[in-house]
Order: sequence, then structure tokens, then C-alpha cells
Amino acid sequence: MNSFVRMLWPLPVTLFGAACAGVARLFGARVQLHSGVLEASGGPLTAVLQRMYPPMSVAAITLGHVVLAQDAEQLERTRAHERVHVRQYERWGFLFPLIYLAASGVALVQGREGYRGNVFEEEAEAMGAGASRCELAAEATERQRHARSLSNQDLDPEKRVGSVY
Repeated sequence: MNSFVRMLWPLPVTLFGAACAGVARLFGARVQLHSGVLEASGGPLTAVLQRMYPPMSVAAITLGHVVLAQDAEQLERTRAHERVHVRQYERWGFLFPLIYLAASGVALVQGREGYRGNVFEEEAEAMGAGASRCELAAEATERQRHARSLSNQDLDPEKRVGSVY
């Protein structure tokens, strides 16, 4: 599926999410574009998301290509997980909220918890955790590469700057 269709298919939900982000911005939320996804955090979103689903506090929610989070810390912590939901919206389009609710209903009928037993949440947890581990591994590799490069410079007299030989 080309990128235009992936953006268009969930557009009604994305527009609703963007409107929510815009209103939240008027009341102090931070709004930014990150990797093609509009992210909003803080301001009134903290209270709204804490009370949205009474059995638990919602750290973040994805609405098409928009992620709303309680605060910047929750946004960072849930980013990989929420990106999986963005891909799910791209796959299922504006129908995704209804399909998601149906999957929660199926989980409940099967005796599982409606949120954690939802197949879309299971996918987001699995792939989001994998993405987080991959990002952490990439960062660690980059730090090691940088440290090796610094130690190699210490050993190579020609790469030293400001030293007299």
C-alpha cells in the first residue's frame, strides 16, 4: 500500500485526533511532529487520559496518525507501542476503532482481560517491546563505536589535536 493511501485510509480518525491535539494545545499541551506522527502531551491530556478508562489510567492513545499522551515521559515510554497502533490504523483504516472494540469483546468472551487480551494490544506489546529493544541495542552499539573511535584516536599520534611530538 503506498504512503498516500496509508495516510488517507485512517484520515477521519486522524482529523479527530488532530482536533483533540489542537484543543489540548490551547490549554497548554505540547504538540510536535515526530516521524510523521503528530504527538501531543501534557496540559489537559493528563487528566483526560487518567480518567478515560476507569479500570486503569491510559498513558497514551493513538487516533490515526495522532498520539495523545499524559505527559512527555509517557509519550517517550510508549512511543514504540503507539507506533504499532499507527501501523494498525494504516492497515484497518477508519474502521480500526470498531474492530479494536470487537477484539476486546472477543477477549472478554474468551475469559481474558478486555485490554491486555486484545489481539491488537498483544501485537503492540510484542512489536513495541521488540522495537524498544532494537532501539536500545542500536544506541548501545553507537555508544560503543563512538568510545572505540575515541580510544583509537588516543593511540594514533597523527589524530591527536593540540599535542606536540
